[in-house]
Amino acid sequence: MRKIQFGCGGNRLTGWENYDMEVDITKPLPFENDSVDAILAEHVVEHVTIQEAWNFFEECLRILKSGGVMRIAVPSASKIFNLADQEYFDFIKQNGWGEANLKDSVRSIIFNHGHQTIWEIKSLEAIIQCQGFVLCDSTPEVLENTLHHYKVIGKKINNIETEIVDCYKP
Repeated sequence: MRKIQFGCGGNRLTGWENYDMEVDITKPLPFENDSVDAILAEHVVEHVTIQEAWNFFEECLRILKSGGVMRIAVPSASKIFNLADQEYFDFIKQNGWGEANLKDSVRSIIFNHGHQTIWEIKSLEAIIQCQGFVLCDSTPEVLENTLHHYKVIGKKINNIETEIVDCYKP
């Protein structure tokens, strides 16, 4: 089974091909058509423009085998707006990203960390489905235990700011 992770940073998953800066997701992906079983891109597509992300999703569809699965995880301003609490506000302040309040928490996820695009779950799902992917009803087994962003910021903080879309190529 061929599994590829884009934007892995320090999270190198066992049994996966882990790529960070050596594969530019804004360009055609250097993989054969229908050659990949699973793709993971966690906290990656917010670092490129919406058009570059659109093209990346097209490329993912191209390289995935029929039945292949993909997980996209992104930060969400609206999720932060709805779920942020004092612990989250303090996290923002402690990291120097603003004051311990809702406004600075939302501003931080939009403008800090090299983000180029802000994603919301419904927009992400719509774009993914327009590409030809089908949303999964449950987490595919191969994608279980793949997320790592929480290891950097903690599970509670990650749950406040991260949205996940699992899908497959029909």
